Amino acid sequence: MPLHMITPWRDIESRIKTQEQALERVQISVLARVGEECLQIAREEGAYSDRTGNLRSSVGYAIVNHGEVVNLGFVELTKDGKDGAKDGMLFLKQKADDASKDGVALVVTAGMDYAAYVEAKGLNVLTESEKYAPKRAKELMQQIGFKIK
Repeated sequence: MPLHMITPWRDIESRIKTQEQALERVQISVLARVGEECLQIAREEGAYSDRTGNLRSSVGYAIVNHGEVVNLGFVELTKDGKDGAKDGMLFLKQKADDASKDGVALVVTAGMDYAAYVEAKGLNVLTESEKYAPKRAKELMQQIGFKIK
């Protein structure tokens, strides 16, 4: 007795696409949580003296899904750090544009050009967040049932 497919192929493709979109939404949600936690770490563990508020105000994150920014978050404005917030947004958008066009990505940046100088002096701007993010994302994804290698 031969087998015959009775479900149209387009229905199968549609179901697969729906499941992919649901998984992407979960990934975006998890990465947004990790991004917010990275901002909190940058806020609380940034032991440098931010005289103008620009460096701390320039810290932000973006979630990029197949090359499109779908979520943004920033540290709240510190002191009179309007220039930092503006530069941070521009730098974050630039780095988000450079992010992978395949899949979902979290991009965390500090937008002031002297952030690397502060880090080089041994002061945390984003180093702790950079260490934390991959571990935390993996942990959260495993908690909700994703199999991660």
